[in-house]
Amino acid sequence: MFDLSPEELDTTGLEAALRRMLCQAADEYGFGFSVLGSLAAPVAPDEAVVLFRVAREAVINAGKHALASNVRITIATRDGGTAVAVEDDGVGIAAAATRGVEPGHVGLARMRDRIALLGGRWAVEALPGAGTRVAFWLPTAEAEVDNACDVAAQ
Repeated sequence: MFDLSPEELDTTGLEAALRRMLCQAADEYGFGFSVLGSLAAPVAPDEAVVLFRVAREAVINAGKHALASNVRITIATRDGGTAVAVEDDGVGIAAAATRGVEPGHVGLARMRDRIALLGGRWAVEALPGAGTRVAFWLPTAEAEVDNACDVAAQ
């Protein structure tokens, strides 16, 4: 359906990839959409892939399960990392599903686990009949420091 790692992540960045994915999902599921916010700096490739995949899963859930009329992605550089939220106005999900304990809702657990593996935070807020908000944040990867000795200089 949607690329696992679209070309935009490497060429034009996370924001462009999210916009394209959301536009494709809107065509497939028939909802309106918007993307708000922007990033202060490019996101590292490994982080961008995880953020994209989690956002894609939330968008697909909004169209496929929540029958949303509108989906909004908000993206920002915040607290030393990248924050993304996917909100919809669909039918919502059961409280048990938000904890990842309801059969058939492995996508939510997979989203949470992907973010946790990189030291991030993930939360889902849902009110049955009032929509769902999936919010997640990943810290910016620290640049590796090269502590190797410069033998040529000695």
